[in-house]
Amino acid sequence: MSGQANYAASKTGLVGLARTLTHEFGTRNVTATVVAPGCTETDVTALLTDHQHEHLRSLRVTMRCACPRRPSGWCR
Repeated sequence: MSGQANYAASKTGLVGLARTLTHEFGTRNVTATVVAPGCTETDVTALLTDHQHEHLRSLRVTMRCACPRRPSGWCR
């Protein structure tokens, strides 16, 4: 599947940013957390073929993709 390099780089960049923020501002009681749920059902994933959907699900432990509302409920 194309487009994975930019996805992986941006996700890794967010984790690196959170770690850096925590190190730089941890002495001031500031922490950072990254919520990166992976495959999420969106208008873009709706365009995928059944075979592509099955492949994405096979990569997940839960064998499903998240719905958009689920990850948003993880943050306050």
